[in-house]
Amino acid sequence: MKTDPCLMELIETARRMPNRGRTHLFLGHPLSDGCDKTTVEPGNVYSPGVWTCGISLSFVVGSQMITPDLLADDQIRWIFISRPGDPPLAESTYSVGPLAIRHSLAHLGGEGAEGVDFNAVEIEAAQPTIATIAILVRDVGPAGAKISSLAWDASARTLRINKSLLLICEPPPHDVLVAPAGGEWDSPAAALAFRITARPGSPFGLSFRTEHGFDERPFAASIPKRHPHSGLSVEQAFARVTQDWQSALPARIIAPDPRVPLAWERCAAHILAAMEGGLPRIGAVNYPVFWMRDCVIVLRALDLIGRHDLARTGNDYLAPLVFSGGFGAESDAPGEGIWALVSHARITGNWSACQKW
Repeated sequence: MKTDPCLMELIETARRMPNRGRTHLFLGHPLSDGCDKTTVEPGNVYSPGVWTCGISLSFVVGSQMITPDLLADDQIRWIFISRPGDPPLAESTYSVGPLAIRHSLAHLGGEGAEGVDFNAVEIEAAQPTIATIAILVRDVGPAGAKISSLAWDASARTLRINKSLLLICEPPPHDVLVAPAGGEWDSPAAALAFRITARPGSPFGLSFRTEHGFDERPFAASIPKRHPHSGLSVEQAFARVTQDWQSALPARIIAPDPRVPLAWERCAAHILAAMEGGLPRIGAVNYPVFWMRDCVIVLRALDLIGRHDLARTGNDYLAPLVFSGGFGAESDAPGEGIWALVSHARITGNWSACQKW
């Protein structure tokens, strides 16, 4: 394989680009670890977990090199849950010269830190256009961690990042360049390039997924691996996300203004994604455990959206704490603790649980 010389320029450009640092979206499962959450910016530039790197797209059309990292906010249409009842997909649409790009991103997770991010990219053009699209992998991403190693496995169409984070693409790229660390760069970077001819009415389709893995972390070898979503295609994953969302949010609302149920569903998705190990979180780094003042409000919200199972888990954790001295306690904590327990018992009718507490 002869490497396109523009790939090194793409990597060098990407290495010098900071992330936007604002307008973030979080994807995750309520039972997953905090490190398993995926952080996304406009254009679906993302970091697949807080211990990992940045993954984004870049385009070369003629002599022009464009990436959504550098587009103005109003040049990207970025939607999460398009309409009430739709699944929690992050969808970005934007234009690159004559190209129209639609990038859809979904996440499947569960207990532990073995989530998978699924990407579907469609590229159309108003006139036949030859272009290069590249998946760029670098250490700076929305979640901002460090790459220690990169290795490309052509037979499996897989880029192995830090031993166990996998980026798998379909179709296979035409060119792959892994740029080593050195000089002013203290980590490697990679570009997976696809040469395409986009035509009107005949979009080019690219799909890729990132399978989370943290084998380089302390004690990772002692944790059993299940990889529950690793064998799914992007199409299968999107169908599963759609199906799972029907049971993940039991309580829906109907209102004359569709913005009301849409806000309900978007807020519910974010509450569920931000949970860690089945407990509410208000900040995985600064507040690494259940912080009473804020999290009792999340427990109430969980009951209102129909997730009494998760609200019960939180109340079971909360009940034995000494509200005036447990971690997260403040002067108003006793009333907050009592309110959380009684509110859950009232809405579920499970007074026996309240008596047990």
